[in-house]
Amino acid sequence: MDDLRLLITRPLEQTEFLSKMLENQGFEVVPEPLLKIEHKSIPLKIFDNVQGIIVTSARALENPSLDLVPKNLPLFVVGEITAKNAKDKGFSTIFVGQNSAASLANIIIDYFINQSARLVYLSSNEIRYDFVNHLKPYSIQVERIIAYLAKTSDQLSDSVVKALENKELGGVVFFSPRTAEIFVKLTKANEKSLKNLVAWCASQSIADVLERNSWQSIVVAESPAQESMISALKNYKNLLRG
Repeated sequence: MDDLRLLITRPLEQTEFLSKMLENQGFEVVPEPLLKIEHKSIPLKIFDNVQGIIVTSARALENPSLDLVPKNLPLFVVGEITAKNAKDKGFSTIFVGQNSAASLANIIIDYFINQSARLVYLSSNEIRYDFVNHLKPYSIQVERIIAYLAKTSDQLSDSVVKALENKELGGVVFFSPRTAEIFVKLTKANEKSLKNLVAWCASQSIADVLERNSWQSIVVAESPAQESMISALKNYKNLLRG
């Protein structure tokens, strides 16, 4: 088994920088995107007379339609990674949750306390938290708009299946619960192959998806930021090399 050979499950367009950084640290990267992102056109008129925008994934901010959206609208984002991307996009009024949709909902409720509001929620085709119904009792009307489709892989590539069977990987890197769920599903028939692997998770919510007994170990980075994952892997490599 090659401890420094890592499977990266992110969408391909998000893998390039991470791969370069890890390769510079001496890792070999095997890209295996389990999601393919397809952006949908967003009609700009939906932003008329709204008091804010909700975003729970940086992928929604990558939609080209947002280039023409007024950047002074309050933007409610789930965590610091999305907040950084929002700043890079030019948004100036950003409210940040604590890496959960529930914490973000509470921020929104506090912000619009004792007043009605209309918000636009830019999401994928699949959601884990229903802002529309959760905020409705607080006189906050949320219109959900699908900003992108997250198309899932229905099988692993032959080369990755072979690498798993031959114990040619040292770990798998996950940046979202969704990709973790897909990987678990696709490896169900060959679950024993995970016993020699370290699962590297960007957050505890990702680790919660994985069956702890299936892996050699599960490591959660200090923060969901990509830099935190790189730091954790660098420390791991230093420990291996003594």
